[in-house]
Parts: sequence; structure tokens; C-alpha cells
Amino acid sequence: MDVLRAEFARAIEEAIQECHRIKYNPIIWERMNREHGPVEAAIKLVTSGDFQTGLKRLLAENRPELTVESHVLQSRFSALFDNRLKELAQWRLDNALR
Repeated sequence: MDVLRAEFARAIEEAIQECHRIKYNPIIWERMNREHGPVEAAIKLVTSGDFQTGLKRLLAENRPELTVESHVLQSRFSALFDNRLKELAQWRLDNALR
């Protein structure tokens, strides 16, 4: 599981770097990753009651692959998250811009 968590951390870091390349600075996401670790930060972000502005912005810019929700749903990371969280991540992707 430690290897999978490390792979998830690398994938999240790559997504954050790409966010910077497209001129989006995900300050809160970066801070949460530092404070809680990427897996725990993902859980907190997906289960929060709000659609974060970053999620909305990335979806509006047609970059859903950069969202934490998209990473939660990737089959290679399936073992890190329960089905409830994956369903919520999908719901957030489907509804954030409505």
C-alpha cells in the first residue's frame, strides 16, 4: 500500500505542476497535501460540502484530468479509496458546474 500511496503522491504532484503551467495556482490543495498527505487531502477535498473554486475552474477550462476527483477515480488508485468516496468524486465531477 505504501507503494500505491507514493504513486498517488507523484500523480498528484504532476497534476499540481500542470496546474501551474496553465497559470492556476492551487494554493489550498498544495497546503492540504503538505499538512495531511495526498491521500488524506483527497479524502478531505472530496468529502467537503463545497465545490472548491479550483474544481470549478479546472472543469470550466476542460481539464478534469487535473482534479483530485479524477485521480480518486483512476482504477490504478482504486485500493486507496472506498466506493462511497469514488461515487462522491464522480458526483462532484458531474455536478460542479451545474
